[in-house]
Amino acid sequence: MHMERAGIYALVALILITVTVASLYTFRGDIKNFFTPPKVVEIGDCVDVNYIVRYASNGTIIDTSYEGVAKENGIYRENKTYQPLKIYVSLNATSFPPQGYEDYSSAFIRGVIEALIGMKEGEEKTVTVPPEKAYGIKPKIGDIINISGISFKLIKIEENATMPEGFTAMYGNGTTTIYVLRVEGLEIGKPLPDYLDPYSAFWPNSSIITKMNETKVWVYITPSTGIGENFTWMSYDQANNTAVLFPQNKSMIINLTDSTIEVQINPSVNDTILVAQGFSQTEYKVTNITDEKIIAKAGNETREFDRIVVIKRNQTRDITMDFPVDFLKDLFDYIRMVNESFPYSLDKFADQTLVYDLKVVKIYKTSEES
Repeated sequence: MHMERAGIYALVALILITVTVASLYTFRGDIKNFFTPPKVVEIGDCVDVNYIVRYASNGTIIDTSYEGVAKENGIYRENKTYQPLKIYVSLNATSFPPQGYEDYSSAFIRGVIEALIGMKEGEEKTVTVPPEKAYGIKPKIGDIINISGISFKLIKIEENATMPEGFTAMYGNGTTTIYVLRVEGLEIGKPLPDYLDPYSAFWPNSSIITKMNETKVWVYITPSTGIGENFTWMSYDQANNTAVLFPQNKSMIINLTDSTIEVQINPSVNDTILVAQGFSQTEYKVTNITDEKIIAKAGNETREFDRIVVIKRNQTRDITMDFPVDFLKDLFDYIRMVNESFPYSLDKFADQTLVYDLKVVKIYKTSEES
């Protein structure tokens, strides 16, 4: 009996020792967590983030990083890799992460970046993102759109239109949607802005607006070089989006009346004439010159240019521009990347309020790296 009691006492002691050791380890873990708080997302960190995104209007899931969720909701794509987003947390979409984290990017919508700031590792959050902080708003007829300091008014949208010739090299020859933008801020009696004036490169402020309507302006041209004074002539064909730059300082006005300006181009053999159409450029080398023509070659191609150019002093200028939706989408995406206050977008999710379910999987404290 004495031996049995001794065995029981030993067993109880062993249990007490085991529980005490386990408690000490748990206590040590609690102490460690107390003095080492969980990681929190700060600007400058790199973060792995799982997500589910849905339309706020009807709850339809439109994208996710979870493969199972994608399959359950009929949005699975075989060419997509289902894994957490690699986000560099920065309010500047063009900034770059530290060395060693090159696969992280800040090029995500502003609402998601802002929502991540302050989240802990392992934390989940649902955030509603309005269009202004998501994919922007679609421009509507009558909107004033500021692009690189130039104000345009959207006056027309044409569906199933032919791709403008100047954009076919980049976007092909198919049909597209055309956005017609009109230049704003023009005034009678003021010079035509440089971007509308083909003579501004050599005769700045020479085209004065005399009349205007909804789509055109009328101008009167007074050249800033006199008869016999050399300058560099450049011609521009707006209809074909083609510019021709002639040899430097080898052109002059030879006659000037109230109605016309007569310019003569005087190149030398082997001078270069540059022809730019759309996004392509070709250099022609002058091979022969007559009283009326300049003959030049580019490879096996021979081209003739007029030596005498007669310019009407009274002219009209289109103040509307036709932009294919393909070009404007790329342009708006770029502007929004460098200027967060630019509201317009032609993304398929533009005008949509979105709901994101976010989960911070891993935080890399790159904000603390020197």
